[in-house]
Amino acid sequence: MRLADRLVKLSGTVNLRDAGGYRTENGQWVKMGEVYRSDALDKLTAEDQATLRRLRIRTVFDLRMADERAKAPDKVPAGADYVVADVFAGSGAFQGMPRTLPRPGR
Repeated sequence: MRLADRLVKLSGTVNLRDAGGYRTENGQWVKMGEVYRSDALDKLTAEDQATLRRLRIRTVFDLRMADERAKAPDKVPAGADYVVADVFAGSGAFQGMPRTLPRPGR
């Protein structure tokens, strides 16, 4: 069985992929065309946005932190809902990149 290429080629972003097409532990297949994942959507062209509308993208979940969203706001396709889903917000789990490697035993 040959699966379709998961990569959706766009001009303004290089990593939009269909999250479907993977085989599950019980032998089922994740349905294609339902969930997509991407890198930043801030450089989408008008043609890219039209492609996302043809794919019926209805909701964009932005997992980035507030400063990332402020520096490069997503260009959301017309008619799609935009949901901020900052996975680190309020958790204190991520304060920044470490400046030095931790010492063994600490």
